[in-house]
Amino acid sequence: MNLRASEIGRCHHYLAIKVLGLPLEQPPSYLQKIFDAGTRQEDEAIAWLEKKSSPWHIVSVTDRQREVIYKIGEHTVTGHIDGIETHRVDACYDASPSDNEYYRDLLEVKAMS
Repeated sequence: MNLRASEIGRCHHYLAIKVLGLPLEQPPSYLQKIFDAGTRQEDEAIAWLEKKSSPWHIVSVTDRQREVIYKIGEHTVTGHIDGIETHRVDACYDASPSDNEYYRDLLEVKAMS
């Protein structure tokens, strides 16, 4: 069985339908609009984060929606990460390139929808 990471916390009825291999219904249109709004908010949050970069704090987001697969026995859990944030923070305003420090962090954006 293959589960999406976002499915693990869903209701037991949904999980039973999935385990039994029965057809899953598409979300109603109002719910799909909420999902789509969440995707837009994620894109806007990442764009804002990159736009807020300055000469002393440079931010870029890469590896967006990278698939991550975790095997548990015969089962797999598949998910996606929102991205990897790479940022540089200069030691001081007039730092030379060798004085720069680079950091990489996992980026997870939670939408308000």
